[in-house]
Amino acid sequence: MKYFSKTIALLATMVPTIIQGHEHASRPKQGVFVLSNQVENEVGVYESLDDGALSWVGAFPTGGVGYPEPPESQDNLDSLGSSNSVSYFVLNGKQYLVAANAGGPQGDASVSLMELNPYTLALETKSVTPLEGIFTCSVATYEDRVCAVTCAGSVTMECFRIMAIGEQDAKLEPEFLHDFGANIPPVDDQPNATSAAYGPGNILFSDDGLQ
Repeated sequence: MKYFSKTIALLATMVPTIIQGHEHASRPKQGVFVLSNQVENEVGVYESLDDGALSWVGAFPTGGVGYPEPPESQDNLDSLGSSNSVSYFVLNGKQYLVAANAGGPQGDASVSLMELNPYTLALETKSVTPLEGIFTCSVATYEDRVCAVTCAGSVTMECFRIMAIGEQDAKLEPEFLHDFGANIPPVDDQPNATSAAYGPGNILFSDDGLQ
């Protein structure tokens, strides 16, 4: 499996863990995360070792649909045209990733909320939330907020709040949708997709999260 997304996230949070009633300062692993953007979308995980080398951990399904470049494509561009197709954040002491699912030719765009185990770097999908737009290309997070941009046809930004379900699960609740009033040209023979050369690229929160 090839991983085309250029998105990289590094974890450096120090979290104490309790072992047999004694506090043990165990350092979580550092991870590098890349999105496959294949039909059965996955996040590939590498452990970043102390010497700078990367060690493969595994691939974890997002539960959503990607949109890979056709085999005959020779442009060598990231299909999503984004360096933010996954976003890492911490909320209420837990670590999460949000992943963009472009949606494939059927236009099933969505975002996946995945919980990260910082000691094994395993990912567990908590929810897959469909979007009103098509071709998810970029995601951003700030505290309990998640926003995603859809980049084919009418460019929109959809934002959500993360809501807890009991002690173990979480889901995304819609907050608002913004239509940028821009139309991105379609790609020949690729319905519900756009070229990386035309897409908006990235969405980011300001440092204070207000914009």
